[in-house]
Amino acid sequence: MLRIYLKQAWSLLKENPLVSGLSIAGTALAITAVMMIILVMQVRLAEYAPETERSRMLHIIATRSFMKSNDGNWNNGGMGKRVVRELFYNLKTPQEVSGYTRNTVSVSSVAKRTFTKYRATYTDERFWKIFDYTFLNGAPFTCEDNESGIRKAVISEKLARRLFGKTEVKGQRLLVNRTEYTVCGVVKDVPRTARYAYSDVWLPYNSSAAMETAANVYEGLVGPFNVVMLAHDTDDFTVIRAEVDKVTKQLNTNTSEYAVSFFNGPMTNLDLLVTNNSGFVNEIPYSNWVLQQGSFMFFLLLLPALNMIGITLANFRKRRAEIGVRKAFGASAGNVFRQVLDENLIITFIGGIFGLMFSIGVLLLTRDIFFPSGTEFNAEMLIRPETFLVTLLFIFLLNLLCAGIPAWRAGKYNIVKSLNNQE
Repeated sequence: MLRIYLKQAWSLLKENPLVSGLSIAGTALAITAVMMIILVMQVRLAEYAPETERSRMLHIIATRSFMKSNDGNWNNGGMGKRVVRELFYNLKTPQEVSGYTRNTVSVSSVAKRTFTKYRATYTDERFWKIFDYTFLNGAPFTCEDNESGIRKAVISEKLARRLFGKTEVKGQRLLVNRTEYTVCGVVKDVPRTARYAYSDVWLPYNSSAAMETAANVYEGLVGPFNVVMLAHDTDDFTVIRAEVDKVTKQLNTNTSEYAVSFFNGPMTNLDLLVTNNSGFVNEIPYSNWVLQQGSFMFFLLLLPALNMIGITLANFRKRRAEIGVRKAFGASAGNVFRQVLDENLIITFIGGIFGLMFSIGVLLLTRDIFFPSGTEFNAEMLIRPETFLVTLLFIFLLNLLCAGIPAWRAGKYNIVKSLNNQE
């Protein structure tokens, strides 16, 4: 029966190309608007290199250091190296823990001395076990390199080509903020959408004195560092958060005047999406976020749906006699309702597929609005199975919104009036 309905719908589509075209265009615009929102979320949450384990990551990007005797004396920002090493390196539950800080630095080859600004990440050897970088040449710096403060650097493929004209540059020298470093590895370029993995150059944090916090400044608790943790499994998140609370209390008992806290504690990538990448919150407003996003997407679907309801009703007024004959031969209101939905589905489906393609195109054109300037996308970010599943979900929802009322009214048509083509 479904096959018959779809054939009939296709025939009607060809009979009224203008009306059908308007319906498809309205559907495409609605799906485009909704899928733009979904695609932006997907790029920020989907797993792709080098953030291939996003679902197992926890982040601490906000730290509060405060005086024990006076809560009004506090500092919000990053944590000091002391907190990274004494607190987070001692965690037992996570698979891996890394401390890092990011900054803008001037980089040049030793020979040219033409300095240009690049993104730098100061981190430890653990960082390379959390993120899945592809090394084109050399290897990452080691624990021994970081502990001894040896000035080694991992650079991106793009930076290697700009400085040296090739990627096989292990052992070459470069200047970072006019300090000489030796290249130990080159990694494949990282997309800017990989928020925590992206950089142009990666350096051992002990290689720079700027990473140190004086012991007399909040007892070394404040500083530029954030922490990323990789759990064995997402089921460990609750245990990790509890362990962080426990070791935080232990650290605070070993300080004299100041203490440290981490607001909401370790946050997932979804938590950070909901808070717009702000860690300075004590509670994740999931309910408000879901309500806002859901209401907005429903509104985007509802506007074209209201216009398309009128078109669908007009089409079925012309077919009253046909519906009357079907009901006279025993078709129930439910049969008629299903027929209307099924026939409208083909138009909604065509519009939905166009909408998905348009949304990808619009996102490519407007990427600088939603992501850092210069962001590039690849198929792994945008073309995913869940993308098509979400698109189908919204297609069926829009179909129900557009055809639901006409289908209900068609099912209620009086047989005699329908056969006489009367209201």
